[in-house]
Amino acid sequence: MQLMGRMSCLHQPQGLQTEQQTMQVVYHAKQSMCASHKAALSMLSYATSPLKTQLSGVFRDHLQEVGQSAGMHPDATFIQWSDVSVCEDSVTFKEILSSTLECIYSFSDAHREMTTTIIKVEAVDVDWMGVSAKTCNSSVDDFNKAHAITQWNPREREAVLHLRNMRKSPGAIHIQRAVRSISDICEGLLCKRMIEDAEARIKDRTFILETAMYAVWCAVPMYRWMQTIIQLAALSKLDLTMYQDIIVKAATKHREPIVQYHNELSQIIGQDAMKTIDLVLKIDEHEMEKSITSTSVQSSFDLERYMVVYWYTYLLQLLVLACDSSADPWELASKMGKHHSRFYERNSKDVLKCSLEIARKVLIAVHSEVENFKAKLIQQCPESSAERMLLRGLLPPLTTRKD
Repeated sequence: MQLMGRMSCLHQPQGLQTEQQTMQVVYHAKQSMCASHKAALSMLSYATSPLKTQLSGVFRDHLQEVGQSAGMHPDATFIQWSDVSVCEDSVTFKEILSSTLECIYSFSDAHREMTTTIIKVEAVDVDWMGVSAKTCNSSVDDFNKAHAITQWNPREREAVLHLRNMRKSPGAIHIQRAVRSISDICEGLLCKRMIEDAEARIKDRTFILETAMYAVWCAVPMYRWMQTIIQLAALSKLDLTMYQDIIVKAATKHREPIVQYHNELSQIIGQDAMKTIDLVLKIDEHEMEKSITSTSVQSSFDLERYMVVYWYTYLLQLLVLACDSSADPWELASKMGKHHSRFYERNSKDVLKCSLEIARKVLIAVHSEVENFKAKLIQQCPESSAERMLLRGLLPPLTTRKD
């Protein structure tokens, strides 16, 4: 009867005399809520839900945008930044360039570490992912703050922030629905504050996992920003030699991966341009020989290698344009852009395959987090209590998952 008294959605029926009758009434009242819970949870079973097909289509469209960012498209500059004169003051642009490069390569390192680790492990560790996820998200926010005065490409930047902040990635709606439905079923049976605290915790943990997918979209405006700078320099609308110190400082900070993947980067940048880079970064022949030895044999697709080469190609293009004033900037940038696009095209199928594998592992981890959330709420009920018995009956483990 005490249990019935806490059920705000029910009134006490006349003739209700035994504990068994009480349990039956509460059980049937709550049972209708379980359909939403089971449907949402089954959608997180990646292999047996339509989510796999949906994600495949979304990733294909997204990766096409990534590929386009690698090449040189002169008209795209003005579509993305109609008022370049906003940053004509060299001091202002110097600050923006310094801030954005710092954000971009802080993001790229954290993103690479996160995704390559997910690919290698059998089960995703949400606690380990916390640091990388935090770095990714803070870098994205700082990147957008740096663009507060430029008004460069606002539509695309705002779109990816909306996607992340509103939790709109494919599958997110099912995650939210599963958590909400479990909370609804527990309402009236457990302390409201207890449910709210547990719900806040799982939302934080699932967001960390989802960051692996949000980061994919957040990366696109960063690609496009570097492409925009390269295009402006190539079209003689921006003199990068004025900002040589900023670009050299950024490249020097990331010298180690540039040396490690020197051979692959040389194929995109070109041998002559790479000599300029070697001179600026003081890379000697001994280091280059070690690079060739360590990366020459590739029996299968290496996601880390792909991500390093794709990201750092942009930085090295900026470095060459800033340090080699004798070359024709448009010819140089156009040639590098074509090689960069070909590199992406060669690897695009493998990138899509890895993206779907990462999504699969993330959703399996999310499913486990939701199950843990449910189990912890049940454990909050006293042993042998009516509440625990009731919730066990209403929220049994979902055993139909075949990931």
